[in-house]
Amino acid sequence: MATITIKNVGPIKSASLELNKVNVFMGPQCSGKSTIAKIISFCMWVEKKISLNQSFSFFEKENNFVNELVVFHKLKGYFRNESSIEYESDVLKFQYDHSKEKTNFEWKNRYNFKRSKISYIPSERNLVSAIENWFDVRFKENNIFDFMKEWEDARKVYTKDSPLSILELGVKYYYDEKSGHDFVIVDKEIRRFVNNGKILVNNGKTLVLTEITTLELTNTSSGLQSLIPLILVTEYVTARIYEKSNIRRSVRDEQLEFFIKDKIDIKKIQCFLDNHYTQFIIEEPEQNLFPSTQRDLVYHLLKLVTGERDHRLTITTHSPYILYALNNCMLGKLVYEKMDDEDRDAIVCKSSLINPKDVSIYQIDGGILKNIQQEDGLIGSNFFDEKMKEIMDDFYLLLKYYDDER
Repeated sequence: MATITIKNVGPIKSASLELNKVNVFMGPQCSGKSTIAKIISFCMWVEKKISLNQSFSFFEKENNFVNELVVFHKLKGYFRNESSIEYESDVLKFQYDHSKEKTNFEWKNRYNFKRSKISYIPSERNLVSAIENWFDVRFKENNIFDFMKEWEDARKVYTKDSPLSILELGVKYYYDEKSGHDFVIVDKEIRRFVNNGKILVNNGKTLVLTEITTLELTNTSSGLQSLIPLILVTEYVTARIYEKSNIRRSVRDEQLEFFIKDKIDIKKIQCFLDNHYTQFIIEEPEQNLFPSTQRDLVYHLLKLVTGERDHRLTITTHSPYILYALNNCMLGKLVYEKMDDEDRDAIVCKSSLINPKDVSIYQIDGGILKNIQQEDGLIGSNFFDEKMKEIMDDFYLLLKYYDDER
């Protein structure tokens, strides 16, 4: 696994970690969770670009390293003289020093690279479902625009004849290429999530749900508008792209010609030519979601990354439900073999169990990154527990006087 060290970038004073299969960052607003996630994503992309080109030249000139990072991940104003980033994998290592505006690179094993798909899913993902004509809006070449392009590729896979089920919500998504619109098929079971079997659409009219109702995505709830793009893209980049061996054939052939032209031994770089796994980074997966849906989403994501391919997941979160759903999956892995058959069948997370050694969970306190796992890998003392205690302390203090009022 790669290691990364970030110092004095935005709100981050010091963060040093080894990238794991699953990485989770939690903390208050503006604490630097997304800053770390963005830099991780960017460094993985730098490694990929350098390895495919077999050259450092692009990032060695005109301070391209930090310029590309600032534009793509919207980090303008985050760097100061003391800022630095270090990244090291078994392929290469590099160090960026902002005071010198220079990045130093060094190969470790230039032919050890295994090509991966890198997918950044920003918190602004619901733009593609909330704005009907999002493709007509001009965006800068940043992570939002990149996600939109990924969404555009992914949604074409799911047609009316082959829709995508969204968790266990009684909802399916499909794209109608003729109209260019996205649709959601809502089963009658969705009534338990709305008032009296009715749902309010954007034009102010109230629609009564029948057995099955089809809505445009822009007319659905904020939860579905956030959840569907996330599910669609993660499903696409962890499963569907690997079902179509020719999906990147033109890129593969172009890369092959590049290596032949530069007289590089093809046997050494065979692993460069096709994606082997996906690394996806998600900002706030819990956005607009009910607690049980947050739980189910975590179970879904872990099921994707614990399959036969070595997919990897990084998330930022404000939600205790995300954290404790993940804890269930780690605890389940530790005790599963000891459980009797009836209890095994009863646990909801049985298809999403993960070894705690494959998970790293951090919180950011005052700009410093701290691992919050116990020796067994399960979650230890953390911000969420502390804040809940503060809330309950207030409650119990007030409760002493409640009987008097009655």
